Amino acid sequence: MMIRTIKEFDEITNINKDGLPLFLYGAGSAGQRSLSILNNMKIPVEDFCVSEQQNNPKQIMGKKIIEFKDIKAKYEKFAVLIAVGEANKNDIVAEVKKQPCGVEILFSIDDLCGYFYKTECMKIEEIKPLLADEKSYEILQEYVRYREAISYEELFALSRPIQDQYFDNEVIQMSENETFVDAGVFDGKTTLEFARLVKNNYNAVLLFEPDTKSYRISKKTLEASGKKRCYIFDEGLFSEKKIVRFTNTGDGGSRIDMQGESIDEIKVVALDDKIKEIECIKEVTFIKMDIEGSEAEALIGAKEILKKDKPKLAVCLYHKWEDIYDIPKLVKSIRPDYKIYIRHYNDPEMLKCGHSFWEAFWLDIIMYAI
Repeated sequence: MMIRTIKEFDEITNINKDGLPLFLYGAGSAGQRSLSILNNMKIPVEDFCVSEQQNNPKQIMGKKIIEFKDIKAKYEKFAVLIAVGEANKNDIVAEVKKQPCGVEILFSIDDLCGYFYKTECMKIEEIKPLLADEKSYEILQEYVRYREAISYEELFALSRPIQDQYFDNEVIQMSENETFVDAGVFDGKTTLEFARLVKNNYNAVLLFEPDTKSYRISKKTLEASGKKRCYIFDEGLFSEKKIVRFTNTGDGGSRIDMQGESIDEIKVVALDDKIKEIECIKEVTFIKMDIEGSEAEALIGAKEILKKDKPKLAVCLYHKWEDIYDIPKLVKSIRPDYKIYIRHYNDPEMLKCGHSFWEAFWLDIIMYAI
């Protein structure tokens, strides 16, 4: 086996000079960024590979996600580029090293962190003028350092408890007679927390949860709570009304799978259109979105509401790598007078359950628009 570490960005041009089938080990954010770079440099990649398929989609960015053992069974020789975070790197490198000498070449992308960090910092500088306070800027800087596996201590110092997410009183204030949209309901507890914070003095709550199991659980939760004027729909929010493929996991990780091979299908709707169907809703005052990567599309589908009502927004930015840059730009393009705040949340309790620091602090980064 030949093990070669990439230390300079220019070395990527010769990453596979022998022309072997090249696979990216890891289909997460690091793998997806690596594929984008290789695509731009016209370096062909066969597919992504993972240790176990589990709940991964079948396909992403036009590439299949297959198990490493299946590659070994099909190819006598192939190249692997390790593209994972710090928490999983050593185990994966050890797994690949177990293979017989000469079967494949192992590349490591670890030393490209510096290059990625520089390019990400340039993007942060571009959106800095859109941010309402210095803390938002600092959080984005440290969040990038964290997800590049450089450090987490500074981000931890800026983070707030996970219990404050979506309704952080440092940046958001609620009032009576809110009309709240809860997109990505999971178990219904976010709506119950909203109702508690406004002391049940709200106009209405609209909940959107397309996952079959989560929809049932949430509906039971709401019924048991006795909350009034809560309307739950087994639909997803998107930019338009259509039928899409969907990974129906029931564990909070369900997501639209536009390019994959999921057998489940759901109906998605634009919030602008849905609101017109509900006569009792005249204005939307607060929208929360945690919808596993479909946030940007859903915001596009709510353009009219954002322009007319200027609702408060609490939108997750961590499901897609580019969302921390693209979603603030999108919101400001729709309504320039929004004030944008970024906040990060962590859960130290995860450490007590055996999770690493990297896992405990890889939690929600939220954009608030006020």
